[in-house]
Amino acid sequence: MRQTFFSPALRTLIFLFPASVSIQAQVIIKERVSIDPKSPAPVATATPSGPLLVLDGNTVKTTIPGVILSGSLSISPSAIPNNTGYEVWVNLGGSSFLIRKDGTGYCLDTTAQEMNPFPMTLPGCGAIGMSARTFVPAPWVWSCAVREAGVETPQVSGNTATFVANGTLWYTNFTATLTITASLDETYQPAEVIVSPQSYSLNCNGFTTVTVELLNGRGEPYLPCGNASVLATASIAAKGPYAYLEGNGQSGQTIDILISSGQGTFLAVLDTSRGIIPDGSDVGIINVSTQGVIGENAINLTCEYPPPSVAIVYPGQDTTIMLTPTHQPELHLREEHSPPSGQFEPSITWDPAEVIVTAEYYNQITDSLVLPISVTAENEGGTATYERKIVLKRACNVSPPRYPQGGIGSDRPTWADSLYDNSTGTIAGWGCALSSMAMVMTAFGDTVNPGQLNAWKKERSFQDGGFDGLSVNWHAIEKYSSGRISQSAIHKNQFKNKAKKLLDSTQISNPNVLDNFLTQCNLVIVQVYNDQSPPSRSGQHWVVVTGKEGARYTILDPGSRNQSYLDEYGSFWKYVVVAKKSN
Repeated sequence: MRQTFFSPALRTLIFLFPASVSIQAQVIIKERVSIDPKSPAPVATATPSGPLLVLDGNTVKTTIPGVILSGSLSISPSAIPNNTGYEVWVNLGGSSFLIRKDGTGYCLDTTAQEMNPFPMTLPGCGAIGMSARTFVPAPWVWSCAVREAGVETPQVSGNTATFVANGTLWYTNFTATLTITASLDETYQPAEVIVSPQSYSLNCNGFTTVTVELLNGRGEPYLPCGNASVLATASIAAKGPYAYLEGNGQSGQTIDILISSGQGTFLAVLDTSRGIIPDGSDVGIINVSTQGVIGENAINLTCEYPPPSVAIVYPGQDTTIMLTPTHQPELHLREEHSPPSGQFEPSITWDPAEVIVTAEYYNQITDSLVLPISVTAENEGGTATYERKIVLKRACNVSPPRYPQGGIGSDRPTWADSLYDNSTGTIAGWGCALSSMAMVMTAFGDTVNPGQLNAWKKERSFQDGGFDGLSVNWHAIEKYSSGRISQSAIHKNQFKNKAKKLLDSTQISNPNVLDNFLTQCNLVIVQVYNDQSPPSRSGQHWVVVTGKEGARYTILDPGSRNQSYLDEYGSFWKYVVVAKKSN
């Protein structure tokens, strides 16, 4: 019966018999399965150049792994005296092999199978050596006719090495010559570079470690001679300069790396400070090449455009600019945005302008003028806006002179050595309050210096503005000006009692009590603590508060320290407000 085979694998065939016999048989036929043979191991893509054997002193060495050694031995003379023999040993890469043992009569080992190492492949690098000795079998071991063999310096020419051993056998010279020829087994050479990033995706300003394996044609780590490192070149290709490599102290899109024991590493970096990725994504191709062998891999690079954030950093928040006819400054605004310059840099738009010319607004000011300013930053990631207000006011235009109470050399005023009041002290030592009074009086139109004011007060009673003992009489301000300048009573600072010590920054009293007086174009004389004051004055000192810069209060200091800001004295505990009466 002819059978027909079908595919796929299982088919049921029915054998039909006469109706009187009811038999059904099932036949299962399995399809043949063809298995592809294992892919062959990669072979070296480049044959190393240069000799395979080198002479190092009296030692012959192989220069690279995978050297195949073939050899031949010749003996002279070929006839050996009775009852003598010789042995020749070859050392190959640390292993010793007996390549010939001969002689007549009794031998040391007549049953041993001689070992022949040729041809032999050295997986690593090794040294080749030769030794030979003669012998006389028992009972003639001690024969003085036997001489040990001596090995000559090997001769190396190209990939061939020659070893010669000389000895004496029963007064007969003995020479053994070994010739070694080296060739290459390419399966031990570099054949495959495997590039393996720790992460195959990088986001903005990220990095990953890239491991490189260098294998030989047998799929083993490639190990060069002498634990040396293999130099390889790594590179990364992307659309822009944002992706680069780091390793061996180098940084760039192409670097050199060292592969030791078959392995090396470097970093792949995505840094937006070097540029931006068009459309937000890219693929970086990493390529590593060494000794003609190339491997590569890909890393996904993703960096969405981040929207900017923008802030106006000058002028400060809630800035009030005091203007006078002679003081109408230009305000140059400056923005800060992130990412900083070079990273997704946005375009900047100012409203009304980046430079504010306050002179253009001066005539519009009655009491004050609120000027809103804004800056808008825009890049492909989005838009950000920041607003701030500038308050423009007309300043008081009160400019008191500084009258020093003392000084040195040409800076010492004529009144410095005048006797203060009718005491034995001088204005230089006692006249800080007197000098402060003269400053504010001159500022409001009653031009008088400390010497003139001292002389005027000496001639008057207390009721007419004269001295109050050794203290100034503050009513002199009103008396001298015939009421055109008014002075309030002495106010004790509610924030500080009369402590006789210099306070540190955490104990400075809040001087905001002065703000209202200054905004009304008044001047304020305050009593501060001065550690350079004469001991008899208990460290007290008087200065004139003239205005406010930001959070700091400006002063005119008649003393030798000549400070510029109130907080440089730490605190104050009394103040006198001086104002010019309106007509």
